[in-house]
Amino acid sequence: MDGLRTSIPERSAPKPFILKFKIMFIKADELKTVIFDYQLQQIVGSDTTIVLTAIDAAVQEAKSYLAVGYDCETIFSAKGDNRNSLIVELIKDIALFKIVRLANVDIAYEKAKERYDRAIEYLDRVASGKLAPNLPLKTNAKGAPQTRFRSGSIRKFTHSF
Repeated sequence: MDGLRTSIPERSAPKPFILKFKIMFIKADELKTVIFDYQLQQIVGSDTTIVLTAIDAAVQEAKSYLAVGYDCETIFSAKGDNRNSLIVELIKDIALFKIVRLANVDIAYEKAKERYDRAIEYLDRVASGKLAPNLPLKTNAKGAPQTRFRSGSIRKFTHSF
């Protein structure tokens, strides 16, 4: 059998999936205030990209709410004690929910969902202007804070007889 292969080529092992992340707003070990280490290990195993992806997604979700009137670049580039502690905790709650939805290991899922919902509700109220956290505002080219200004009038009223 001249034209047939006599051996099957070996498959090479797949290359590990590596995500390249910029410097994170919070570190994975900061999640210890919302989830125990053993729980996190049971959910993600040794795949730290799951945690990093959840943190990055949480930051992006928060940015989508805060970008309306706040300087997200300044907020999320802050380091250490210069970060807004409320925003840090909101990011942890959102990231926790994104991790827990993968597998529920000895964690009250409803509690994690409730904390996620509260975080999103808070961000929604900030975005709508009902709350004003102590965060840097967006600025215009002159450096003055940008504000959302709406004008309008009452609908025209007419009598019909």
